[in-house]
Amino acid sequence: MLENRYVEMIYHLAEQPQIEISLPFGFEVKDLKHANKDELYSCYYAAFERGDARFFFKQSEVERREYFNTLCLNEARSEPGSSVILNKGRSISFTYILPYGEGNCHISCMCVHPDFQHQELGKFMLHHAIREVSAQGHSSITLGTDTKMSAFHLYQKHGFEIMEEKES
Repeated sequence: MLENRYVEMIYHLAEQPQIEISLPFGFEVKDLKHANKDELYSCYYAAFERGDARFFFKQSEVERREYFNTLCLNEARSEPGSSVILNKGRSISFTYILPYGEGNCHISCMCVHPDFQHQELGKFMLHHAIREVSAQGHSSITLGTDTKMSAFHLYQKHGFEIMEEKES
């Protein structure tokens, strides 16, 4: 396995079966356009603060907010597959999808608040994005991650393949 490396991964939509996954009781999925930016940032911050993304811990508070703003929320709001999971009206998970080249979309950010992890919400969000992107006629979906992050294993397990390795 690769150690401490940043990789770009790809999921070829035509080569993989569509998987239907249900949300656990008490959760609802909505288009990202319905989400509050501050709630999304709060979810992002909690997920990364208690997560394993090395870059997050190297950033100051200002840099964290600036980085979050580079993830293109406004552009993602209108893209099919960009969604938020709510629990009792609170944003607890989200996925940003962006167009990225001919026939491809890119997952700019995907996270689950740590209080709600290990309930298959990440798996749901991933397959929800795949289903929505596929329905739009795209042929692939890409993302970037560090091989030391637990999310890397989620992506690999669900059909994403490494297409490029970069310096982290």
